[in-house]
Amino acid sequence: MVRWRLQVWVVVLMWMSAAGAFTQVLVQESASQPAETTLAEDLKLIEIRPGLWRHVSTFVLVSRPTPANGLLLMTETEALLIDTPWTEEQTEHLLDWIEKDRGLAIAGVVATHFHPDCMGGIGAVHRRGIPTYGLSLTAKLAREDGSEPPKELFPKSLELKVGTETLELFYPGPGHSHDNIVVWIEDHKVLFGGCLVKNATTNHIGYLGDAEVDRWAASVATMRARFPEARLIVPGHGQPGGWDLVDNTLALVAQQLEESH
Repeated sequence: MVRWRLQVWVVVLMWMSAAGAFTQVLVQESASQPAETTLAEDLKLIEIRPGLWRHVSTFVLVSRPTPANGLLLMTETEALLIDTPWTEEQTEHLLDWIEKDRGLAIAGVVATHFHPDCMGGIGAVHRRGIPTYGLSLTAKLAREDGSEPPKELFPKSLELKVGTETLELFYPGPGHSHDNIVVWIEDHKVLFGGCLVKNATTNHIGYLGDAEVDRWAASVATMRARFPEARLIVPGHGQPGGWDLVDNTLALVAQQLEESH
């Protein structure tokens, strides 16, 4: 089932933009080049705020390298991972870097939906006894898909404390998948939209095998109303930016609905 799903993604992702320049953020950001750390040929970290990094892992779907985003929040005493890389091997590299190179305990790992670009490495996390957080629906869908589910479950929203940082895990409703959640990092004013949000340069809505396109726009509107203070939005694939990512997402959803009728 998982192998079939990944092969379907290849066809869809060939239509998607794999890269693009940073779109304009709602407030002016530093023009300096962000720090990058390469952990493996298919795994790198890009600093987006002091203590907050975007991890980008790449998985070859048949013959096409496909990068996916997650976040790593690090405080003085502990860290939290939002989504794992694609694979357990990549996840082991990332966990080792956090624990050994940075000397931080990992407070938990959040799975933003049940697809492998979000929780393909969850087995490596569980072997280390690290707590994993996810929507109750995510656990159900993961089990049905033959994947290992997250263990700490919630039905709608959950607040987490990591050091002095506060995060909110929130389910705005279905869109890209039935269970896609977003993560709000209050102190940084960063919103991880995951695969509910498309990057600003893509011209294709992406994989729709588990989507609810007719409810997607309403879910995005719910997200926007709850986190209007977001200054940087990180999508599941591609470059972060401002609310133009959301505008592009809504345009792509409208286009898909029009084409399907």
